[in-house]
Amino acid sequence: MNKLCDAFVVDPSGRAPILGPEEFQKDLQDMVNDEAPRIFAVVQEYGDRVDGQIAAWGMAFDDGVDVFSLDQGTRIHVRNAENAVHFFNFGTWIRAHLIWVKPQH
Repeated sequence: MNKLCDAFVVDPSGRAPILGPEEFQKDLQDMVNDEAPRIFAVVQEYGDRVDGQIAAWGMAFDDGVDVFSLDQGTRIHVRNAENAVHFFNFGTWIRAHLIWVKPQH
């Protein structure tokens, strides 16, 4: 399998590293931090705060949002997180809300 994949990638042999090990790791970490998706939950509220549950988790990217339902395993792609909420309203008594995960320091 590796040889098959190698046909699609330029051989890096003979090319010097662009940075030292620590600098390269920091550069990669900065890239991850800058491009990480924002995480949110779609929660369902039963009645007026009678009960609640997490119905789905989502990741917001620059070009759209992916949402993963917990009970059905359904995946949806929408333009923004707010558009995902209406998929999780159910009848009169179950209303969905969006809650963004707060970054931990």
